[in-house]
Amino acid sequence: MSRHRQVRQQISRREWEFEDDYDYDHWGEEEEAEEHNPYSYYNRDNNNYDYNNNEDFSLDELHIQEQQKEASKTLTETPLSAHKTQHNDIVKAVSSSSTKTKKATTTTTATTKKKKNSNSATTSGSKTNDKVKPTKKTKKKNTNTNATNTEGKEKRKNFKKATLTDDVIASRVCDSYTIVVIGHVDAGKSTVVGHLLYKQGHVDERAHMKNKREAQKLGKQSFEFAFMMDEHGSERERGVTINVGQKQINTPTKRITVLDAPGHQDFVPNMITGAAHADSALLVVDASPGEFESGFDDGGQTREHVLLVRSLGIGNIVVAVNKMDNIHWDQERYNSVCERLKDFFQQCGFSKKKIQFVPISGYFGHNLIVKHTDEEATWYKGSTLIDVLDTLSVNERDVSQPLRVSVSDTFKRIGQSALYVCGRVIAGYVCLRDDVIILPNNEIGTVKEITIGDSNTVEHAFAGDTITLAITNVEEERIRAGDLLCHPQSTPQMANRIKCKIVMFDTKLPLLHGTHLMLHHQQESTAAVVHLVQQLNKKTMNVEKEQPRVLTRNMVGVVDVELDDPLCVEPVSVSKDLARVLFRLRGATIAGGVALEASMETRETSDDFDEEDDD
Repeated sequence: MSRHRQVRQQISRREWEFEDDYDYDHWGEEEEAEEHNPYSYYNRDNNNYDYNNNEDFSLDELHIQEQQKEASKTLTETPLSAHKTQHNDIVKAVSSSSTKTKKATTTTTATTKKKKNSNSATTSGSKTNDKVKPTKKTKKKNTNTNATNTEGKEKRKNFKKATLTDDVIASRVCDSYTIVVIGHVDAGKSTVVGHLLYKQGHVDERAHMKNKREAQKLGKQSFEFAFMMDEHGSERERGVTINVGQKQINTPTKRITVLDAPGHQDFVPNMITGAAHADSALLVVDASPGEFESGFDDGGQTREHVLLVRSLGIGNIVVAVNKMDNIHWDQERYNSVCERLKDFFQQCGFSKKKIQFVPISGYFGHNLIVKHTDEEATWYKGSTLIDVLDTLSVNERDVSQPLRVSVSDTFKRIGQSALYVCGRVIAGYVCLRDDVIILPNNEIGTVKEITIGDSNTVEHAFAGDTITLAITNVEEERIRAGDLLCHPQSTPQMANRIKCKIVMFDTKLPLLHGTHLMLHHQQESTAAVVHLVQQLNKKTMNVEKEQPRVLTRNMVGVVDVELDDPLCVEPVSVSKDLARVLFRLRGATIAGGVALEASMETRETSDDFDEEDDD
């Protein structure tokens, strides 16, 4: 079937579909007339015009075909010779129109090329310093860096940054810190935090009754307080925490930001993200018979979570021995749990002075804020959980260093154009109307609002504060959890190759040259071990072996790691918080350590680079 006939059939179909006034009673007469016409499309072999080789099909030709269609209707009224002469005239018109269209297209392309050349010549004449770009394509170098807004940085060279006086910095109150709640799955972490919020009045009675009815509807009556932290539908249906929840509680002298981390093994990466933003840790363990052993023995998340928080630099840890009501506040069981945990904490490097234990009942609220006074609990003479959290010491805040804010979440509010960025100030300070840049995508914006807590709006925030910034002129799609916010004048270097000093955990998986793994920093990135540099003595840190072949369990060594995606990694001599890394392989954490060196190396693609055609 020729191309002309296909187009004609399409036109006829459209007429049948969209024209209501089409004469459906006589629709076959036109086709019959064409079959008897020797010069029609049915008998095109008798014509001199080759329709199959007609490549330049335009609207003019379509118009001529419509004329042919009208001429074919008068076949019965006019003689055959008249049709033949008319058809020859049409064929000549088609050939002349096709040649005209070809000439027109060639002239238009020539004129556009001339215009482009003239424009490039005028621009080069007006700007003598600019170089004319070559038309020939060159091979690109793959530096493996994320997309950057270099044009925006060139346009905005005069960035705003407020400088605070020493009196304002000295007058700040260091009464806030962040604590991450860790532990094995179903240990009662979300229930403990939710009951604390309820007792302090952060959750009203109406919301509590709503959560209670929903928990009963799902057959999880004991999750009424856990639903205050697990707000997502999938978390409530499955009965496990998936994402890191964030709430704020108050003690007599402290303002604490609580991060509720997931305890399931499948969501350990989310737990690492939350622990990276914390100053202290609250470990919740289940005192029920068999439950503590399942979480603490091999395969349980209690042991792994403690190793992770210690590798991330957390020194203060509070242990809440939960569900004491299930064992009727048995003192012997409580002491045995504490002794096993103390030995493990010392192996991990925790100081005895920074470890505290509290027996509680998260569901009934015993020893959370008010001390439990039943006869079965009279043996405990210590403090409540809220009092223990109030006694935790706050580390010194480094305000003199450049601004570093670790992003934990982003959201937008209805009717407002600004993007709200949540995070923790690692170092430095940020003020209103400061220009900030968010790495690694180099999103530059202006701070329009600073909020500490739920509704405490301030003019500046210092290191250690958990804040929410309203930033304008940034795109939400280019910012994610784990990004780094800082001032444009003092940005850290992006790195795709780092030298790390690591400690191998008690794992069966060895670390070899060429091992592909997941590296967790503020974000996670796929990486590969390119060189095993040294093996160190675990006690003296002296070099025992150069270029070892393998690093196994409980060994200490120095390795070179190459990242697929660049991260904001700084050496430990510059920033301890931005130098800590974790290695995970096959769903298990195998090592943790710090970055000694960080560099950015360019990588070229292979020679088999296929250039794209201009068409």
